[in-house]
Amino acid sequence: MELPELDEFAFRDISEHLKAGGTYGLKKDELTRQTLVRPYLYHLLMKFALVNVHIPFTTIKVNGKPPKGCKEYYVVGFGNYTGGELRIANSNYDIWRRPRIVREVAEHLPVITGKRMTLTFYALETSRSLGEFEPVVVGDEWVIRQSRQFQPPLYLKPEKRLKVVKEDTEDEEDIPNDAVEFLRGVIQRREAQG
Repeated sequence: MELPELDEFAFRDISEHLKAGGTYGLKKDELTRQTLVRPYLYHLLMKFALVNVHIPFTTIKVNGKPPKGCKEYYVVGFGNYTGGELRIANSNYDIWRRPRIVREVAEHLPVITGKRMTLTFYALETSRSLGEFEPVVVGDEWVIRQSRQFQPPLYLKPEKRLKVVKEDTEDEEDIPNDAVEFLRGVIQRREAQG
């Protein structure tokens, strides 16, 4: 299904920050490394999706194809290129700024000149939701905030392993880390009083 053509401004911010391909969002039940390494680009991709992508998705591939067996995906091309159409059955479709929702086997034809960039949005089966993860600024650095039910959020950034970044709060020492510490404090205060 072909969708209305997008103007160049839809890709402006993404183009400025996009250096290479990669996978963003969820892969299996965890965030992809690219999401953690480049949270601002992930923010831009999600902003683009909010306005333009009208199918459910968990994963975004830049310059990549969805896995085999993917039942539905959104794809659009941009950049300065000629050629590079999408072949579905025996028909070729120009995807340069013309998004398409694909529900059958498709082949990317070679680019004749220039550099084609593609954005592909698709859904994987996962127990997680993209809504749990949000790119935010902590201090002067973009990180991913992971929301957790009945617990304070985690702030994730890549290093050798994922590490939690704590947001500075003035009264952090007044907030118990968990219920056990809280109860220990209550018991100690009661014992001290009498």
